[in-house]
Amino acid sequence: AEHRLPPFLIPPLGTERTQTGTMRSRSQLPLLAAAAALLAALGPAALPSHEALAFAKKSKFGKPKVLYRYGEYELKYLPKGPGKGPTSHVPRLKIMKIPPKAMSFSGLSGSVESDLDRQLLTFPITTHNTAGLQLRFPRFNGALKISATDPPASLDVDEAAKAVEANYDQIVSGVGEFGVQLRSNGEWGASFSRQVEDLGLLRTTLNSHFDWSADLERTYPAVVKGVVPTVNYGATQDGMRVKAKFDRSFADKGVHTSYTMQNLAGKYAPADLMHEARAIASLRGGRLTATSSYDRRYSKVPVRGSLAYAAKLRAAALEASVDFDRLRLKASARGVQVTAAIGTKASLDDAKAGIRGRPAELELKVGKVSASAKLREGKPRVRLDVGL
Repeated sequence: AEHRLPPFLIPPLGTERTQTGTMRSRSQLPLLAAAAALLAALGPAALPSHEALAFAKKSKFGKPKVLYRYGEYELKYLPKGPGKGPTSHVPRLKIMKIPPKAMSFSGLSGSVESDLDRQLLTFPITTHNTAGLQLRFPRFNGALKISATDPPASLDVDEAAKAVEANYDQIVSGVGEFGVQLRSNGEWGASFSRQVEDLGLLRTTLNSHFDWSADLERTYPAVVKGVVPTVNYGATQDGMRVKAKFDRSFADKGVHTSYTMQNLAGKYAPADLMHEARAIASLRGGRLTATSSYDRRYSKVPVRGSLAYAAKLRAAALEASVDFDRLRLKASARGVQVTAAIGTKASLDDAKAGIRGRPAELELKVGKVSASAKLREGKPRVRLDVGL
């Protein structure tokens, strides 16, 4: 009598197709041949009896069970195999890739903001509170973010309305990434992005006010003297927009430069164009970044510039930057981060507000807990953030 080889003896990896269409491992062909000869010699006695099959179904071995896991794979016990023949009831062991979880916790955050006075003591009634929850769906390549805002009761009725917002992103293989945003006040938004072959990255958006946008970003091969251009072609309900960026690196000198020029949608006059030039130089133990920009929307002077330096000193990291409006310092070491910023000039109406009429900010972050304070007109504004 002819007997087919039980499925648990058929290896899933490193196989070759036989004349009958089944798959066999080249390295285990002698073992399979010996097993087939043994089954042929034993005949019907090699198959499990009806009593044994009934006992297997009633016992604890009648359900699939994971015996061992290593990395992305698991060894699983299967009480039966595919098909309806006698050999389908033979228990077997199978190495399988661990399937992604249907849902996993990604993060939880919350914040409290208030003036530094008695309002802070009457939390949460008189403070501005926010909370956020992030969930991931690895099996479906999706992510969900839910956030809620609870303003202080001291505000007007229109301003004190509570709000809940949900954002869901879904990646569809071969199609692209979809995004949906919903708010409790009835507003909504939708987005779609996809990497189009031979064209570039396509991004589109639409919201409940029927404001829409469509952008195609494409990076071209290097042109003159190693300059790499990246152009973004876009359109909105207000008109067309274009953003062109040119990058060039000097690897031997450790310098990277870029120049960006763009226009706002519907504004095409040369005076309305926005420009930005940036140079990044790698120094011993640090990095120096210089940026200059031109934008007519800036107040008083349409030109701005900034200079930033970042360095690593053993277990600590230091950053310092200065621009048209403020001076900023940041130091971090072993999970602790301290940041301080102060205005470059006394711009507050009250000379005693802030620090001698200059707006200032302070922040202390330990792990995923941070506390910050803003010093401006009136009482200091404090904020506490917690993340898990």
